[in-house]
Amino acid sequence: MGKFFKRVILFAFLAIIGFSWLSGCAKEKCSDDDGDGYGDYCSLGLDCDDDDPTIYYGAPEICDGKDNQCPGDDGYGKIDEGCVASVSAGDYHTCAIGAYSGLKCFGSNENGQLGIGETVEMKEIPTPVKDILEVIQVATGWYHTCALVFNGNVWCWGEGVYGQMGNGSTDVNNYSPLLVPTLSNIKAISARGMHTCALTNTGGVKCWGWNEYGQVGNGTYDSPITEPVDVVGLDAGVKAIAVGGEHSCALLDSGTVNCWGLNSNGQLGNDSTAWSNEPVEVIGISNVSQIALGDEHSCALLSDGIVKCWGWNGYGQLGDGTYEDRWVPTPVLGAPVSGIWLKAKAIALGDDHSCALISDGTVKCWGYNYYGGLGDGTLENRNIPVEVLNLSGVKALTAGQYHTCGLLSSGVIKCWGGNEYGQLGDGTTQNKLKPLTGVSFGD
Repeated sequence: MGKFFKRVILFAFLAIIGFSWLSGCAKEKCSDDDGDGYGDYCSLGLDCDDDDPTIYYGAPEICDGKDNQCPGDDGYGKIDEGCVASVSAGDYHTCAIGAYSGLKCFGSNENGQLGIGETVEMKEIPTPVKDILEVIQVATGWYHTCALVFNGNVWCWGEGVYGQMGNGSTDVNNYSPLLVPTLSNIKAISARGMHTCALTNTGGVKCWGWNEYGQVGNGTYDSPITEPVDVVGLDAGVKAIAVGGEHSCALLDSGTVNCWGLNSNGQLGNDSTAWSNEPVEVIGISNVSQIALGDEHSCALLSDGIVKCWGWNGYGQLGDGTYEDRWVPTPVLGAPVSGIWLKAKAIALGDDHSCALISDGTVKCWGYNYYGGLGDGTLENRNIPVEVLNLSGVKALTAGQYHTCGLLSSGVIKCWGGNEYGQLGDGTTQNKLKPLTGVSFGD
């Protein structure tokens, strides 16, 4: 009889404890600060970011560049299939990061710059790059391409005769991605011409490739430089980099800019035309928020939205209403009247033309226009900005030699200009004088 009562007492005790636990769980209040209906702070909360109503476990993916289903819940950094996260235009090819951080390229493949593992001359539609995943940035040169992946490594492919692969080789053509073995902990890359630069997590800069004009910045004119080398004096304190045809620039934490390389038209911005194989300071410019380089000209976006450009101006690519070269930064006109300056939120430079993203989501371009890269429906060069037709809702820009692309908020790319190799991605090889067909893709 004693054992029976002990068992009854034990079961009653356990029942009380269990009921209390269940009651506590049922009454638990889950904070839902962003109002998306998914609590953040309860024991079974389903909201991994209670500051953003678009992010929770099981959320639908939308074209916002975020992993709406929560990081780690669905693999890595997914975005909605069919959306494009970023885009980069080379001379005759274009590459874009799409769903699941996958990379696709289109246009010329004569040197393997599409990275598709094939020797075909061109692809007129987006085609997957071979054996590369988790891409967070892509940079396109004249005939080569590099990609920064999630773990901080860099891969390159395409023309390599000037050391563009960064792996110590000078192989002429490389049709699949190759690891740059001595690079790690990289946060950004930039390519143009036949060289590439990388920004390290500690704010230093490393470059490699063609160096005939000192554009690698290692204090020599030895060329090629087949593996990444440190840029003289820039081992820290850099927050952004940009690469041009034969020159390079760095935006410093101080808001000033240093440039190096070819300077035949004043593209280094130091009021001279002397080449430099190490960084020199751009004169009379501060509070810079973005830099962009063309073939032989440079531009900077200031924190107040004003755009200043310098260097070669043979096609009006400086946007100052003249065709005169400028050896120091000069404001871009916002109208055909001196003193009214263009205001922008982002800039992109082609070889010989320039474009600006305006705060209302429209785009203005100026400079070389023989293939329609300005998007104004004509083939006329412009020395002041003109508005791109049929284009709105743009959130990012990129420009190649003769073509330009805008990434829309909808996750679609619209490109215009030269299309000889299918670099507009619309399935044709016809030039477009203004944006027409949008390009979208998934993985």
